[in-house]
Amino acid sequence: MLLIVAAGACAAQQPESNPFYDELKQPWQLYRAGKLEDAAAGFRAVLEKATAAQDRLAQAWAHEALGTIFDAKAEYPAARAAFEQSLLFYQSIQDSAGEATANEHLGNIWALMGDDVLAREYYRKALKTFELLGMLRRQASVMGMLSHANDPEREELNQRALEIGRQLGDKGLQAHILHSIGDGFFMKGVFDAAQEHYHQAAALYGQAGEPLGLARVLTSEGRLQRAHGHSEKSLELYAQALKLQQENHDRQGAIQSINAMAVAWQQLGDFAKSAEHYEQALSMARETGSEKIVNFELANMAGVYTNLGRDREAAEILENLLHQNPALDWAYLRYEALSIAYYHLGRFPQSIEAASKSIEIARAGKHSDALPDAFIWKAKAEEKAGNLEAALANAQESLQAIEELRAHLVPSDFMKRGFAEQTQRTFSLSIYLLTVACQPGRALEVAEQARSRAFLDLLATRSFQTTEGEQLRNQPIVKVKEPGIPTTGAEPKRGDVRRQSTSLDAELSSSVSVQPTSFAGVQAIARRLDSTVLSYWVAADTTYVWVVSPAGQVHSASTAVSTDRLRKLIGALWPGGDTALAPNAGNRNDWRELYRLLIQPVEKWLPERPASLLTIEPHGPLLMLPFAGLRNAQGRYLIERFTLHYVPAISLLEFTREKRPEVEAAPRRFLLVADPAGIPSGPDGKPLAALPGARREVAAVARLLPASEVKLLNGKQATEQRVRELAGQSTVIHFATHGIIRDDHPFDSFLALGASGPGKERDGRLTAQEIYGLQLQSDLVFLSSCRSGMGQVTGDGIMGLTRAFLYAGTPSVIASLWDVADEPTYRLIPAFYRSWLQGKSKGAALRSAQLGLLQALRTGQIKVHTPAGDVTLPEDPVFWASFVLQGAP
Repeated sequence: MLLIVAAGACAAQQPESNPFYDELKQPWQLYRAGKLEDAAAGFRAVLEKATAAQDRLAQAWAHEALGTIFDAKAEYPAARAAFEQSLLFYQSIQDSAGEATANEHLGNIWALMGDDVLAREYYRKALKTFELLGMLRRQASVMGMLSHANDPEREELNQRALEIGRQLGDKGLQAHILHSIGDGFFMKGVFDAAQEHYHQAAALYGQAGEPLGLARVLTSEGRLQRAHGHSEKSLELYAQALKLQQENHDRQGAIQSINAMAVAWQQLGDFAKSAEHYEQALSMARETGSEKIVNFELANMAGVYTNLGRDREAAEILENLLHQNPALDWAYLRYEALSIAYYHLGRFPQSIEAASKSIEIARAGKHSDALPDAFIWKAKAEEKAGNLEAALANAQESLQAIEELRAHLVPSDFMKRGFAEQTQRTFSLSIYLLTVACQPGRALEVAEQARSRAFLDLLATRSFQTTEGEQLRNQPIVKVKEPGIPTTGAEPKRGDVRRQSTSLDAELSSSVSVQPTSFAGVQAIARRLDSTVLSYWVAADTTYVWVVSPAGQVHSASTAVSTDRLRKLIGALWPGGDTALAPNAGNRNDWRELYRLLIQPVEKWLPERPASLLTIEPHGPLLMLPFAGLRNAQGRYLIERFTLHYVPAISLLEFTREKRPEVEAAPRRFLLVADPAGIPSGPDGKPLAALPGARREVAAVARLLPASEVKLLNGKQATEQRVRELAGQSTVIHFATHGIIRDDHPFDSFLALGASGPGKERDGRLTAQEIYGLQLQSDLVFLSSCRSGMGQVTGDGIMGLTRAFLYAGTPSVIASLWDVADEPTYRLIPAFYRSWLQGKSKGAALRSAQLGLLQALRTGQIKVHTPAGDVTLPEDPVFWASFVLQGAP
């Protein structure tokens, strides 16, 4: 990325005695005001007078100024000609500083026009002269340019330049070099170090008052967001950059930002909008006269053509560009796009060859971020060509490349979750290939490699920070050493990462990277829990399921049901909105259909012993499904056969295992919270209704317990401040209040409590972000509120209140996936506590309560009063299956 500082060089060398010195001031003012045509006219007028007066210095100045104008307009051939004239005049009067400045300008132009070799030649000439003249700032500037031109000594040059910038106290220069170093780290896939340098550069550019430099950093930060799967955030940054570039007439920068927007829209799947932006950038590129920029945009257009079904056009463009220039900029990406086009055209050997070339070039240039996709396209083509073994090998290479990138992600939960989301399709292909190869254990291991990795890193980070006694939330700097963190049996990867928290990740630092559970680890957990693991992976058009018995045997099956169909089937079970008294029409058939798709393919491998424990590991839309309500052809529900609990990843159970000795040793203390007074309004501004039924619910629970073990908060007592004070001292926390889930802003989801004053800790909204900051010693958190187990479904699991409470320190959370009706809930919750207090496990107690409620519904024992009279509730799962146990059973 080039940042060209124009105009300052020649102005610094103008002796005031020259008669044309004052005449150049006004055109330069016009240039700085963005009036480029008027400035150019002024410089031409000075040039004409200087030529008539045979004033070679003034002619050199005027040609240099005109070159600067052409450069700003991205008219590079004209800029090159002007700078070459300037160089000749400086040489003729033996002005060494002027000659070096012209060489630097020409280096910039040749770099922009795609000839790095010639660019480095000019830069080296400029650097040698500036060193002889002792011009430190100019030396540092050229060193930075040399690094952009892929000089072999790039890293050393950047460090030398940065030292000069610090020596001079020049913030703009320091920012430019830090930005360059950050770009170098990005290209190597070392994203954490890249972000650190970008943040430093942005701050220094702001202090130096250099908006164009800031714009370029914003573009780089947008690319960093995009690499972590957050293209919507990158678009915001690109828009800010483009605004600065347009305001300051940086045409080349504007082309870059518009191109970056096209890439982001492509990643978001809006290919028409992507093509529209590429066309705009290509049109602007053609006006520059730079073959390099035109070819860059043409190649990008070809890439989006592969998404639009225009593969023949894409292949033709890319073949021509690569034939004309095998060393084309970003050649590894061009070969990857060509591989995709060939794949879509059914030309699999050529697709393999192009992907291989992409991998070769990317490895040679250490472009680690490009390797996962290149390997996966090669794997796809190898499989189509009938080379399953080669396909598997390339898929494994892709997964290894992903793991190498994961070790250097920006150390925040937000960024890691985004990265996990965008790599899901790669894991799906690997799972497919391993399934075809009849390797179920390895396929399950790959699925584990993709599950909730961001959450596991977050838990490991908390474990380390707790050990070190560090602040858990709002910690501005997190330093990771080399701890031996007990997780899934693997040591965390190397750390020593420092970062500044940002608003994007709600202050959740995640500076530890842990390995996922191996297949052997899954077997060990199944054996320890005496549970049968039922693990799912939902790909675009296929759903995979594995069964691991307590004895360690593994079986697998797949069914041709897509993500979209599962989402529709699950969505049809409960329409949402207010808690209704009648189930959705057709639900019974939908429950049976889901049983047929999800359970029947592996039913023969499920345990026969009554009430056996199933550890369900859902994925994608299945995260929103209470499996208890699945019903076989004979009308029997899954809960009637098994005890159930759920985990987003088997690895989570290693963390909950560590927690159990602490909570089991603590004296029992129950915190029951119900129907707070003075609760805040909902996200829509409307007041939230009172919950008188909640008081009855917790009163029934309290009657089961010794008074000395219970702290009951309701009405005015149930303030957020009071809950915060007692939560860390309680072994069981029960909330019977409104749970507000914000899919648009997951960390703003909240439990509604009483407000008691100003400030976030007293406003009555116990948000998910605030829950992450709690330090709980509880064995169980029970969220008796509508949809409290819901949230934004991501590749890392559900982003909601359950995740926050598990992070805060509880091993188990019971929450509701859907709206719940008062009367069935009133019966279920005391029944759960009664069974649990009698010594049953949490999973067994929940099963017992649900079966009791189911029986009462079947026999018509539960009626509710309505304006139309009493209504007997049916046995539909919507009234009893909604509560699920997440975490330890």
